[in-house]
Amino acid sequence: RQVLVVNSNRFTVLDSVRLSDPVAMTMSPSLGLLAVANFSSSTVTFINIDPRSAAFNTIVSETRVADGPSKLAWQPDGESILVLSRLSNSLSILSGADFSVQNIVTGSLVSPLDIAVTPRFVTTGNTSGVYYAYILNQNGSIVVYESGPSGVNGIGFDDMIGGVNL
Repeated sequence: RQVLVVNSNRFTVLDSVRLSDPVAMTMSPSLGLLAVANFSSSTVTFINIDPRSAAFNTIVSETRVADGPSKLAWQPDGESILVLSRLSNSLSILSGADFSVQNIVTGSLVSPLDIAVTPRFVTTGNTSGVYYAYILNQNGSIVVYESGPSGVNGIGFDDMIGGVNL
């Protein structure tokens, strides 16, 4: 029920941050924040991990997500945090700027186990302007999420766009 802060040279515990039920974590691309999924409270806690900051090792925000968050990934450009929730078979997309819930997607998820996220393809890859998340389900299938924005002037679906069974 805590995250330990460890000296990377000596591997000694320097501090601890108390949380309700931490099960997974991911660092921001800038390495200044740590997002921690808390399974039982269905929250994601954001901890300042920048040693130059006055708020070092303190909780800076907490966001409620769908029931049972179990895995999460910070989108490499820093714009989103994607949170898988096994109990509700859902994907919560949080804003990387203010940590608010932007969308919750439920299609094709079956006890999701893990997630990997790409950068936004603007000048590389298929130059579509979107990013993708690949989600491994417990049944062995892989589902693909495509970012938005969606709508009339959107560039992506902001939803699941397909998958494959292994």
